[in-house]
Amino acid sequence: MNEQTRQRSEILINGGGMVGLALALGLARTGFPVTVLDALPLPPATDSLRASLSAPAFDSRVSAITAASRRWLEQLGVWEALAGLRICAYRDMCVWDADGTGAIHFSAEEVHADNLGHIVENRLLCAVLLDALRQAPQARVCHGHTLTAIRLHAEPAHQTEVDCANGAGFACRLLIGADGGHSQVRQLCGFATREWSYGQQAIACTIRTAQPHQFTAWQRFMDTGPLAILPLYLPTTDEQHYSSIVWSCDEVRAAALMALPQPQFEQQLQQAFEHRLGAMEVVTPRAMFPLQQQHATDYARAGVVLVGDAAHTIHPLAGQGVNLGLADAACLVR
Repeated sequence: MNEQTRQRSEILINGGGMVGLALALGLARTGFPVTVLDALPLPPATDSLRASLSAPAFDSRVSAITAASRRWLEQLGVWEALAGLRICAYRDMCVWDADGTGAIHFSAEEVHADNLGHIVENRLLCAVLLDALRQAPQARVCHGHTLTAIRLHAEPAHQTEVDCANGAGFACRLLIGADGGHSQVRQLCGFATREWSYGQQAIACTIRTAQPHQFTAWQRFMDTGPLAILPLYLPTTDEQHYSSIVWSCDEVRAAALMALPQPQFEQQLQQAFEHRLGAMEVVTPRAMFPLQQQHATDYARAGVVLVGDAAHTIHPLAGQGVNLGLADAACLVR
């Protein structure tokens, strides 16, 4: 590529998910010119999303946002906009095991808090972050840009060059990999990892329960893996019946569940949950993804940094993956 046609930015972030966008916004607000490369096309505008939020069409990908993550999103100026769309504060957490020998209950009231956290749809958090980035003069987001090559140069000033599949090229002083568990930045830059498979698959979908979810996050531990049921909020109804599930199962069990017709799957789900919220109706297609632990042995080297799942991927049972990633981003901004 001709050097004159290569686009320059002080900082280049590969990955337009929640962590990459939040990091870009934090850096731009600090005064750094920053460019985000996102392999996905431009998502729907927030206004078009807002028109659909009165219907139970929830994102199958949700995250449990902790108080610490919420405070940082407040500092970035996006939490109020997110709360104006659709979030669900949960006030209680109920965890128990399958053989009945152990159970624990957490309540926000016990710790004199309004809630224990919020369940957030990933697409909505990305939407408000993108809106804020569009207003930041130091930031830009390039959609439809898939990274294909990286060249690190010690001189001048550790300049890094990046090529994309669509022919675009970029140059930066710092390249940040915020591109998930299959990070191209991590692989192309040769970061070593320690990793192993949990031997499980996670099944995710949205359900409607006969009884209200009581603004409670539920989790049952079974021999074949944990089942989490996370409350969702539909602003047009008083009683809240929708939840997102993440059912982690041994691979054979997960494959068998995915193969079941929907009525039989719903029956198995109700049994696994011990019928605590009555009948369950699956209202979105089921998705399944493998669970793997992966940890980069180094997070940084000259001119390159890894954040979020690019640096560390963990089991979803504690719901801490995105919170660790947001903590990475806040730390790097500081």
